[in-house]
Amino acid sequence: MAPTLRPRIPDTLRPDPVAEIADFVARLADDAGRAARAAAEGRARDALLAAGSMQMLLRARGDALREALSAGRSARVPPDVRAAVQAATLAAASGPLAGTARSVCTLAAAARVAQAHRDAIGEALRARAPARSALRITV
Repeated sequence: MAPTLRPRIPDTLRPDPVAEIADFVARLADDAGRAARAAAEGRARDALLAAGSMQMLLRARGDALREALSAGRSARVPPDVRAAVQAATLAAASGPLAGTARSVCTLAAAARVAQAHRDAIGEALRARAPARSALRITV
């Protein structure tokens, strides 16, 4: 069986990998900032929408981002482009994405604390409620 050849895509039609990474990081950091501000202000719905926006961004741009990141490891990419992609990746990981990771971890911890608080209140209410029947409904 003859090997199938992939058609070569001209470089003019390929997106700039450095611009692709920078745009993705900027949008992700913006959504993470919106989620953190909404959570800090007690607007759970807005925080959830911003987190959903982050997931949609990752799904929508995942393939393009993977291709841009692979340009930093590919021997077929010119060395100057490879170095620029690696520098952009390192700058994003140490800059905006590090802050995004911290804010997402803070949001997750706050959600766990709030859930534990609600669970404790529910247990206390169930303990104080008189038992009306043998069948006890728990939520």
